[in-house]
Amino acid sequence: MDSSKLGGKKILVIGRPCSGKTTFAKALAEATGIPLHDLDDIYWKKGWQRTSDEHFMQLLGDTVRRDEWILSGNYLPTLSYRLRHCTDVVVLDCSWYAAAFRYLRRIRRRARGLERNAAHDAGKREFGWSFFLEKILLYSKSYIEFNATIAAAPAGVTIHDYDANAGLTVRSRVSDISAARSNGVRAAAAKH
Repeated sequence: MDSSKLGGKKILVIGRPCSGKTTFAKALAEATGIPLHDLDDIYWKKGWQRTSDEHFMQLLGDTVRRDEWILSGNYLPTLSYRLRHCTDVVVLDCSWYAAAFRYLRRIRRRARGLERNAAHDAGKREFGWSFFLEKILLYSKSYIEFNATIAAAPAGVTIHDYDANAGLTVRSRVSDISAARSNGVRAAAAKH
């Protein structure tokens, strides 16, 4: 994996559910030697029991204060917080039908103990119609909020898109976005 386009060592890997975040993040960690942390492993206790919000934020804070990390997962309510601490964001996306296929494959693999989080009582909690409908089929509402949050990232963060065929491409640097917004505001003001 070519990680030369990454500008730092605090990297968020985010994207729609079942887009390949964990797989990509593992490969990136192996290629760079940067420690990998998955939000599911921070948020969920054994038996798919949720940790308290306070404890989750404490663990997340401990992670982002480190000198280097790769942090994989969405958890939209914490995205703004994580963006304030990262140098790079890698965004993965895929079609809804690819996500649906991966979701069903994940359930089978976890039920057989072949995929991570099997220690969280395997497939007992895996399939849920609400998750499937909201996160896989009807992702567009989350997608809009997700991208709006990314667009509001602090200066200095580089946003990358990842495609398995094209590799990493730089979507934008937040300072570039800010400059474009400022120029757009000045241009609009000049017209009036």
